[in-house]
Amino acid sequence: MIIPKISFGEKKVIASGRLIMPTDELSVRIGIDDLDFLVEFPTGGDLSQGIVFNTDGNTLRVVFRNPSEKPRMGFTKTFLPVGIFNGETLGLIMTVNFLPSKAKSIDYTFITLGVNKDASDD
Repeated sequence: MIIPKISFGEKKVIASGRLIMPTDELSVRIGIDDLDFLVEFPTGGDLSQGIVFNTDGNTLRVVFRNPSEKPRMGFTKTFLPVGIFNGETLGLIMTVNFLPSKAKSIDYTFITLGVNKDASDD
């Protein structure tokens, strides 16, 4: 298998991919080493539309609320710092396309953003 090496200048892509979530699934977990990323799509209730982030230990929850009015949601202007990977800050960009079948297509990219000053020996 060929493993590509992708970078933006000094920033290295750690993982990037696309996954399709069937209609009946409401969450997916993506793991990188000891970091977990839980992407959720809650149903019901009176939820305002938007994306909510919260953490619980080594787990970052990304909650896409009330997406029914848009065919696509995500964050792509800049990489969101989401944790530390091998002493470097880890960044995330993600988009979700809501398909006519109610399935979801998720695109994500994790990238190193540079040395974490808290993790360095300085």
